[in-house]
Order: sequence, then C-alpha cells, then structure tokens
Amino acid sequence: QHTVSLDARYYEDAYTDDPRLRRLTYSATNSTGMRFIAGDTSTALSRYVLRGMYYRGVNFYSITDKNEFKILLGAAPFYLTKRKADPDSKTGYIYPRKIFGVRDSYKVFDDYKIGVSYMELNDSQRVRSIDQNFDPKLNRVISIDQHINVVPEKWKIDTETAYSTSDEDKTDTDILVNKKTFKDFANYFSSEIHIPRFQLIN
Repeated sequence: QHTVSLDARYYEDAYTDDPRLRRLTYSATNSTGMRFIAGDTSTALSRYVLRGMYYRGVNFYSITDKNEFKILLGAAPFYLTKRKADPDSKTGYIYPRKIFGVRDSYKVFDDYKIGVSYMELNDSQRVRSIDQNFDPKLNRVISIDQHINVVPEKWKIDTETAYSTSDEDKTDTDILVNKKTFKDFANYFSSEIHIPRFQLIN
C-alpha cells in the first residue's frame, strides 16, 4: 500500500519558525509488517528518545509478533527569514541538525518485553545562523525499557532508564574532539493495578 500526504496548514511555532512550511510525506507498507516513510515526519522511539521531534528524512519499520525494529535518518529544517538589521541576509531552508535513531524491542515471553533505543543529534556550525548565541552540540541518548505483565490484565509495570551525553562546542573547533561533555540519567517507573471497580496507579 502506498500513501502520499500533504499538510498545507499554516505553521509558525518554536520548532519550525516557518510560516511557509508544508509537510509532504510518502509511506509504503506491506502485509509482513514492514513500512517505509520518506519526507516530513516525526517519530518517538521511546519515552526519552526522539519523542515528538519533527524532521525531514527516511524511516524504516519492521514489526512482527515478537520483534519491533525501527531506524531513521534525517535532518531538522529551519527557515531563515531576512533580518532587518542585515539587508543582505539570506532566506531559505537550512538543516543545521542531523538526526539518527534506531530501536529494537523483543518480546521474550508473552508477559515480558524489553527494548533498546539510541539517538544522535549532531549540530553543524550553521546553528549560529539562527542565533549567534547558539553553540553546536552533539547529543546522544541510549535507553532501555521494559514492559512486564505481572498479573495479566490486572497488574502491569513499565520502566525505562536513559543515559545521555552532550558535547558543546564553544570554540568553533571540531565538536568531536571537544573534551567538555555533560552527562545525565533519567528513570521512569509506572505500576498499574486494575481490579473490578478499583484502579491503583503509582
């Protein structure tokens, strides 16, 4: 099955800063659970990885009863508008942030599923075309998530642990050799118990 969609609504928000943006997407699916997407899209790999980020690029999904695999590659668009203070400033799209993401999850048992997600956001020096105060960054996040049916249809647990690093270039040198790295952890835990006429979530 092949689908082409065009979103011609007016956009002007903090993510795109582009009132002229038009989103064009092509997707192809087959009966074996494979899907290919190209164009303007957004993909959430997990709670902490690429959640709601809009970009232009390609996606590939392969989903079966036991396994879900996703991989994507793209770039975040930004529309430069002419600045009043600089009559020679250029307008048009730039793609200052490259995006890569991959996820693989596996159903080990009927009541236990585990997944691993990874993303990389790599800025070029062109982010300073948006704002001179912006410094290029190389952000990486890896996470492990689990879904457990402790008591099927009555008690389930969801967890995710993520580790992130961010290299920030303040010197206009190669960001990959910059030694200044910020690190962080994030953890998510949810437990839901369902019994007739009563529900406990913590």
